[in-house]
Amino acid sequence: AGNEAIAFSELNITEAFGSKELIYTWDFNVGAQGWDPYINEGVTGTHGVAGGKYVFDITEGTGTDWHIKYAYYNYEVKAGHSYEIKASLISNVAGTVKFNGADKQIKVGHNELTTLIETRVDTTNNIELQFGLLTGPFKVELESIKIFDSFKSVDEEKTVPVDTLKAAI
Repeated sequence: AGNEAIAFSELNITEAFGSKELIYTWDFNVGAQGWDPYINEGVTGTHGVAGGKYVFDITEGTGTDWHIKYAYYNYEVKAGHSYEIKASLISNVAGTVKFNGADKQIKVGHNELTTLIETRVDTTNNIELQFGLLTGPFKVELESIKIFDSFKSVDEEKTVPVDTLKAAI
């Protein structure tokens, strides 16, 4: 009779993650713990561990992001893992900083900054906080930096073969 019918299917695919686990905390009570502080020669000020925090007390900067930074080079990461890095800091000025290359806004007082590292192969990554974009005299006190790990897991019982997905579409 020329009748037609249209059927719709909805397919939701979500990436499976394991639980987020705190794998490391740097709290600066015992020093820099592998972190590499850097102040360019054009910057005036001091930096170092004081009162369980890593403190940058800058009287004059250059306005260049990497001229004042705190970095951990060659942090080992594993394939299939997603790493969330959280930095807790106190600042006496508001402005822009960089966290692993991304601009982050901070306010006067307590701040929590977050960045992610997604890994596809076993490798190393750098973790960098850059404070050189802050203007005027400023003081930044790093309280802690934490790394959380989420392993991407696949539940074999819920895995659908690609041919089955194609047939459903």
